[in-house]
Amino acid sequence: MQLNIGRHPAGVIEKGVYYFPLANYPDFSSLELKNAVDFIQYENANGRDVEIVCQDNLVINALNFEFRKPTADKNILPPDDFVYHAAPLDAAQKILESGKLLSAVRVYGKSAQQLSDEKQDSLWNDPPDYFEYIMFGWGNEPVGDYVVISDVAVGNRADKEFRKGNHTGIRFYFEYEDLVRHPRRVFDGYHAIKVKDELLLSEYLYACIIPEQYRESILPFVPESLKNRVFFVAQNSLGILEWTERVHNFVLSLSKQDEVISVKIDKFSYHLGAADCFCEMVRAGVKRIALSHPCDTEEERNSFLPEFDRLCEKYGVRYYAEDEALLTDLFPLSLNQGKFNVIFYQDESALKEYLDLKAEKEKAISTGTYAECRENIAHQYGKLLSYTDEGIQRLLDANTEKE
Repeated sequence: MQLNIGRHPAGVIEKGVYYFPLANYPDFSSLELKNAVDFIQYENANGRDVEIVCQDNLVINALNFEFRKPTADKNILPPDDFVYHAAPLDAAQKILESGKLLSAVRVYGKSAQQLSDEKQDSLWNDPPDYFEYIMFGWGNEPVGDYVVISDVAVGNRADKEFRKGNHTGIRFYFEYEDLVRHPRRVFDGYHAIKVKDELLLSEYLYACIIPEQYRESILPFVPESLKNRVFFVAQNSLGILEWTERVHNFVLSLSKQDEVISVKIDKFSYHLGAADCFCEMVRAGVKRIALSHPCDTEEERNSFLPEFDRLCEKYGVRYYAEDEALLTDLFPLSLNQGKFNVIFYQDESALKEYLDLKAEKEKAISTGTYAECRENIAHQYGKLLSYTDEGIQRLLDANTEKE
């Protein structure tokens, strides 16, 4: 792959070249620098070398320096609080009826290579591995509908066809931070975020925005459990950009309503509820150990401890306050690196096994043998968390953000 950095009108991948625009060329913003690094790391993880091309050597030097000594802020504010996946009417009917978003590989039952070959002559000629993921764009950007209508028209003609209302995409909106915590999420530096294989709507969907003209065609496919998250908005012959603005403003208005009437549970209560569930699972023997939500600071983690004391007393389990989480290939590195959490357990043998596994990893690193046993350590960790062999392998395959 080639990373071509310059004054491009838009970021797009065509025929193995990622035309990467800088808003203030030749200077990187923190987000642009992060995306460029994410792209190179993702490509390398999928067995592709990346050639960096730019007319200004200072740009290349800045990117090379970032790899040697990372400077980009890891807590960069995203361009929007929401991301979305757009689908044509027939696909949206199946998505709602099944209750899940699926990667193209899962939808069509073909290999990633087959699907990539079929798209080689199209505008969106993605590499094979892209078809193993559900891809998301930022909530305030129009690219999703451009993808939906691309089979019918491109360029100026696309907007004219769009205004007729026959090829408008149905948008599935998600809160960005929710997907960041998904165990199979990946950053590839091109999409806002993507998730491997499938995504359950019941757990993650924030809102499904459907053009009013599709109401009668889509209602029979909406399950009862999702009806309160499905909304119809009049298109009124709007073009793609105007429609994007209208839908985005509508979603933002929903989030403001949530804040006002407290429909959404605050984060503290949400994470406490999850811990309650995990404690019950540990008591029932479903899980040997369970992990609380990772916190950015020790103070944040400690704010939960009085409530965790009550939960442990309620369920007859114990907890261990973890200040240096065990990092393995089972989970994306940023999910636990430098974070503070709690390990719930019932039997002392389970905690001992966890601590022994940490010690085993530290010894392997000190003796230079970690590369030989890292997958086995990750697998042991997964078994300690009571994951199935299939589930462990799925997490390992999906994780592209490793130590």
